[in-house]
Amino acid sequence: MIDQFALQDQNALLQTALDKIGSTFIRHGGIDHAWKVLERTYKYGFRLHESQPGYIYGESRCGKSETAHRWIQHMTGKRPVRGSSLVNGKEEAILCQVIEGRGVKIVYLDLTNGASPLEACKAILKVFHYQRPMTRMKQTEATGLAIGMLIARCVDCVIVDEAQQIFKGEGEQSANAIAEWLLPMANARAFKIILIGARSLERLFRVQSAEARHFGVALLEPFKFNTKVNQGLWAAFLEMFLEKVPARTGALRVDGDAKKPITERNVFNFYYATRGSPGELAKFLETTVICAFERNNGVLPDQLLLEDFVEAFEFLWRHDRRMKGANPFSIVDRKEIPTISLSGPTTFKEQPEETRPSAPKVGGRIHAR
Repeated sequence: MIDQFALQDQNALLQTALDKIGSTFIRHGGIDHAWKVLERTYKYGFRLHESQPGYIYGESRCGKSETAHRWIQHMTGKRPVRGSSLVNGKEEAILCQVIEGRGVKIVYLDLTNGASPLEACKAILKVFHYQRPMTRMKQTEATGLAIGMLIARCVDCVIVDEAQQIFKGEGEQSANAIAEWLLPMANARAFKIILIGARSLERLFRVQSAEARHFGVALLEPFKFNTKVNQGLWAAFLEMFLEKVPARTGALRVDGDAKKPITERNVFNFYYATRGSPGELAKFLETTVICAFERNNGVLPDQLLLEDFVEAFEFLWRHDRRMKGANPFSIVDRKEIPTISLSGPTTFKEQPEETRPSAPKVGGRIHAR
């Protein structure tokens, strides 16, 4: 029985360690700019006759939603709830939430499950206890009623996360669908609007009505590794992230000394593994801690060994085509590691330069929060 309790204690310690890594949030230039878009859109997102939506878009696992959640918590003292809720005995994804506190009321829409503008409007009505049947409601009617409800309930800001999910097809009409939904809400000039989404959200800027109305734009991307400056920014970010790992990382450092910086080779190894994505880095470190925990017979170790990183890489990416069959943590000669792009992701379809919103280049400062 003592052993069983000891095992439970160790499992609890492991989960605490994983939660600490998973909740790590490190501010850098891109995050700071996204925060500024949220802040300024909330404060100054009205023009004389319309609202000006703010936009945060970019690659997956680069902090878009987490930044929005933390900003909402900063404004209201509360965070959006993730996951699903029980509705009439059935599990349903939480599509719409009202988050209120400190004199601020925010409606947060999460379109992860591919909700249409019509479904989003119905969700707004539902969360405010609209009583009439909505089965036969059309988009135009639903939008008008949702706007009226938002005005009546004194909502300050509407945030639409995973907004790119509205794009049902690849043609122009898919972008027009969201633009036609946004236009009456912007014209109401009664609440601020912020859209968050994947890189494909930039297609919205090909629609003239949306392009003319946008306010601040933030593009969140993985770190780059193509210049000395970018390599230094990635190294600084990596160091701050490793500080959150509840185990020594001397195996990664110069002379094996936990007080010295990470070797240049290991800085590159981490970039190769994660392609500069903060979310991928968190996942990799969580998996490394799990591998170390198992290596140490179910006891959380006080240090991570190189073999733990090798094993974690194999577990996560052994059959990932992006890795080209190479595990950088187990290869001695860097020249044997396949060449990869060091200037950002290449998985999205490049769009002509003129279709992209102008997002200023940001970077330089990195600090933990």
